[in-house]
Amino acid sequence: MDHVCLTLHVLPGKTEKARAMMHQLNGARQKEFDESERRLGITKELWYLATFPFGDHLIGYIEATDFNRAMQNFVASGDAFDQWFKHEMLEVSGLDLNDPPEDLTPPERLLHYEATTVVR
Repeated sequence: MDHVCLTLHVLPGKTEKARAMMHQLNGARQKEFDESERRLGITKELWYLATFPFGDHLIGYIEATDFNRAMQNFVASGDAFDQWFKHEMLEVSGLDLNDPPEDLTPPERLLHYEATTVVR
């Protein structure tokens, strides 16, 4: 299982658009989002909005059996929902997921902890 974190700068003035996009994924577009995730092989996806003195950032956590394959399939996808998602991300962050930069690499993971049991 791949565990990937992404950090995307939110363009100035686009924070509310970022919130609205994520609300749509939890609401009106939830079914399409679920279908896309399943088709791509993504089993978990979490997004956060972090506010820093130097600007807002979207922080995404993704789990997939093969993240690189899922990302390649997403980039190549012409599916209407996937195209909407990529358009919204371009508007919010300036990142073109139809043609991502070749040097786009997720942050380096330094630690992964997962409890197998919990002491109560």
